[in-house]
Amino acid sequence: MDRRERMNNLTVSMRSVLKTWQAGVWTALPAFVNSYNVNQLTVSAQTTIQAQVRTPTGKIILVTLPLCEDCPVMFPGGGGFVLTFPIAAGDEGLLIFASRCIDAWWQNGGVNPQAELRMHDLSDGFFLPTGGMSQPKAIGNASATAVQLQNKAGTFYIEMDPATDQ
Repeated sequence: MDRRERMNNLTVSMRSVLKTWQAGVWTALPAFVNSYNVNQLTVSAQTTIQAQVRTPTGKIILVTLPLCEDCPVMFPGGGGFVLTFPIAAGDEGLLIFASRCIDAWWQNGGVNPQAELRMHDLSDGFFLPTGGMSQPKAIGNASATAVQLQNKAGTFYIEMDPATDQ
């Protein structure tokens, strides 16, 4: 039994209830690509943070979350242009979970009612490729002054530097 359950304090009890509820609200998690569907522009991604789950005996165990399937890839774009990148298994990125069900929008585009009433669900994720987030996969030779499009090793790049007008 949790010691907070033995206390006769409404504030402590409410905080415990809210903390438990909050644990089921998904907002964003780092993830890596399991597979990429270039035709649908979706990924199957594995979150890299394990969930802590309390067993009926009170023990805390770590659980790897299931794969997030069919997550739309969010490439930067606007004004009729999109900047795309090749995506490979193992690439890191950020999964952002919509606050409401995205199924009707995903199928039809435009404005739609929710297909289901779920909220902050792992099945409503968008994947933002980042090129490397964790220290072992951090990019090399990033410029502090110029805009660059480069390979991960930093050995090949296109650069626009306002200091040199190039």
